[in-house]
Amino acid sequence: MLNKRNENLLCTFTFNKGVGGHYFSMLSLLDMEVFNGADILEIGYNKSPILSNLKSYKFINFSFFKCIWALRELKSTLLNRESINVFCFDVYSYSLIRMLLSKKSNNITITLVKCGGPNPSLYYPKTDNLICFSKENYDFFKKKSPTSLVSLIPNRVSREKLLASQDKVQVFEELIGLKILCIARIGNEYKNKFLLANELKNSILNLGDKCTLICIGSIDDSYVFSELYNTIETNVLWLTESKYTNSASNYINAVDIVIGTGRGAVESLFLNKVTFTPANNSSRLVNINDSNFSELVSNNFSGRTSITSSDETLSPLDLDKPSDSVVEKTIKMYSIESGTFKYETHIEKCRKTSVVTVLNNVTFLVYFTYSLLRDKNVLFSKAIYPCLKFLNEKMRSLSK
Repeated sequence: MLNKRNENLLCTFTFNKGVGGHYFSMLSLLDMEVFNGADILEIGYNKSPILSNLKSYKFINFSFFKCIWALRELKSTLLNRESINVFCFDVYSYSLIRMLLSKKSNNITITLVKCGGPNPSLYYPKTDNLICFSKENYDFFKKKSPTSLVSLIPNRVSREKLLASQDKVQVFEELIGLKILCIARIGNEYKNKFLLANELKNSILNLGDKCTLICIGSIDDSYVFSELYNTIETNVLWLTESKYTNSASNYINAVDIVIGTGRGAVESLFLNKVTFTPANNSSRLVNINDSNFSELVSNNFSGRTSITSSDETLSPLDLDKPSDSVVEKTIKMYSIESGTFKYETHIEKCRKTSVVTVLNNVTFLVYFTYSLLRDKNVLFSKAIYPCLKFLNEKMRSLSK
């Protein structure tokens, strides 16, 4: 149940299984003093296993047939407060709330949190307050939305909690040689990450070392999983059960090498593990080190970064652990402790809810319907959406 006296509300909309990185980011914020006791509100089709066991948690079931009831429940939840700071971790929860609170409100501030990812090319709502996890997004929105409050606050990790949560896994201990861990949802979005992980595994085998690739991820697309399963056939362990995917970071200390993007790379560096990540101009994964750290961190270890130097062959030196300097920089940028002041400053500067135009609401409803079809309609997701995505990418490339 929600505590009506709490001033901060963290909100998200869940289409699928609710195990993406931003759910863990929401969970981490609760370890900050500024968000101590904050409420969690989840709207959507399913409860996130990451959030649903929290004490101050509320779930509003949303579906095509329940949408009117869900919107009424959401509005009642928001207006039954004297004052509140709402932090929305996706476009859908943010736009639904803004649509419901279309009039100017002096007791509610709403912040949209952009949890990494590429800069938007199709749609993004107009915001009064925005937090960006990556400098890539921050630079884009500072230029695009000069009248909005835009804050750069990378996602947070509690190193103390991370260290305390590490588990020993019997199935890992039985593996021979180096253990390589790749954590990602199994679908089109991270398909290439698994293929690059396989290439890294093969390169290490070619150096004469024994190794096993451990892939942890929930299955978003069974076709992609089948394709990967048949491609990565040897020296691999697939773990797709919820007991692994709901707490995948607990197994970092049980391995030798981690392949991480975003939050996963940060957690690996916090634990001083050999950490590889994709780079846009490299056909193989690169080891995060002093020479490429500044470039990779600018895009939050997303894989969209083009690094200055990229050797296409793997050498034993690439298996070195991160330097003390890299670990210290990561802790300084991403730790819970260093984020408290940033969030407090953002809240102090937050702008009150402004009026939302009818055009903004219509635009959101079109985009929301499009997203709903993309995630929930098989014909749309398998045939129409890929065509629209292809045309969008073609138009972007022609406009450059």
